[in-house]
Amino acid sequence: MILARSSYQRAFKRLSPTQQIAARRQVLCITHLPQVAVPADAHYVVTKLVKDGRTISEIRLLDKKERVTELARMLGGQTDAARKHAEALLK
Repeated sequence: MILARSSYQRAFKRLSPTQQIAARRQVLCITHLPQVAVPADAHYVVTKLVKDGRTISEIRLLDKKERVTELARMLGGQTDAARKHAEALLK
């Protein structure tokens, strides 16, 4: 499931069916919406870089602290308010 340019309201409507599917199947959800990302059992970050003229994509599993940092970034930055909001969403 890929959610792009989706409003938060529409994202919340999509969340429940995703959780229902995830109860029985493996789900890979690519999103820029922290509210959609929060319920995941694991968070990964995907980065692209150019090396020797070739584009390479890398995927990395985030630990608990990195999850907070990434969710705060998705919420609008690395401010104390964004970090607290990210921590609250993860509880």
